[in-house]
Amino acid sequence: MSTAPAPLSASAPRVRRRRLLAPALLGAAALGLVAAAPAVAAPPPMTLYVSVHGTASGPGTVAAPYQTIAEAVAAAPPGATIRVLQGTYDVTQPIVLTEPVTITAARGAGHSVITGTAPIFVLGDSSAGVTGVTIRGLAFDHIANANANGVITAGGYGAGNVAILGNTFRDTAGEAIGYHGNPGLAAPLGTHWTIAGNRIANVTASGQSGMFLGNLQDSQIVGNTIVQTGWAGMIVTGTGPGDVAHILIAGNRVSQVPHEGIQVAYGHDVQVIYNRVTMAGLDGYTNPAASMDAAVSLFYTSQTNVLVAHNTLYGNYQGVELGQPSAPSTLGAVGTGIRVIDNNLVGNPGGDAVNNATSGSLNATQNWWGSRHGPTSSDVVGTVATTPYLNHPVGIGQAGFGHR
Repeated sequence: MSTAPAPLSASAPRVRRRRLLAPALLGAAALGLVAAAPAVAAPPPMTLYVSVHGTASGPGTVAAPYQTIAEAVAAAPPGATIRVLQGTYDVTQPIVLTEPVTITAARGAGHSVITGTAPIFVLGDSSAGVTGVTIRGLAFDHIANANANGVITAGGYGAGNVAILGNTFRDTAGEAIGYHGNPGLAAPLGTHWTIAGNRIANVTASGQSGMFLGNLQDSQIVGNTIVQTGWAGMIVTGTGPGDVAHILIAGNRVSQVPHEGIQVAYGHDVQVIYNRVTMAGLDGYTNPAASMDAAVSLFYTSQTNVLVAHNTLYGNYQGVELGQPSAPSTLGAVGTGIRVIDNNLVGNPGGDAVNNATSGSLNATQNWWGSRHGPTSSDVVGTVATTPYLNHPVGIGQAGFGHR
């Protein structure tokens, strides 16, 4: 008598059955007749190399680099890094950047030298700006054309998330970094810029500054050195009130510029801190009323929430000046929240603190005026509050009075 099989228990092992190919497919596979998946083209490399010994055809590997930066830019996918190998590159046509890209010296600052005619890099084209460009560690040397609005420049449509880091600019005819916003377009035209650790030496053309940055917001300009220009060290300006907003200008060194060391116009929530400015504005001796010849120039009196603090401003024509008498449109009441505090204001014969506003007092308290007895009558011009004052210099190190 047969018996029914016992039911499987919950703990009984389960047998996995192998799925067999259908006989037709099995035979086709054995004969190699099953179609292979279509090949997928390899994406372009995310790191491209440039060498003076390369070729136009690339393909941009370290073994077969491109010969020019422009060739690498044309081939680079968005987000790529272009590493410029050691050598000297003569650039006579603008390299227009319309996609996010990083262009960097392959062996560190100073080894990858660019000569030629400005502009070298243009951030964006005639229809739109670009977002996400980094330019790092390049040496721009003997760049001609003072009318290009910058060796590195952004046009009227602006640019965002830009980093210009650790480059050197030597013997340039015009501005090293120029950002000239289009006044016909709504501000802000540029946001989230970082300009840090660059050295600018000898901008040769009269009227040309180290940096001219217009309509910039939510950005920082830190740790740069600017020596010898044809006009100012840096000008940070806009086209209307509040265009320059949320800007940090910190730890920069400016020296030997004929007019403003650092100028801020149309500012709102701007910090000018821990900078050292010497020998700026000395053209003011010959024509004091014509130009804004101060170490730190707050061009419009109507700016708001501007902090000038922890700076050493020594041996300039003027220390800090608010408003420009030769330009009546810059004058009005002292803006709310303008503070000039905790600075070393010493040896600026045109006035250590100058207030040209039509009304209101400039808050310049808690500063060191070079004496334990505070400022003299010639140290301040206009209505300036100086009490209480410090009886010792501010800070040590780069921004401190004792460090030259």
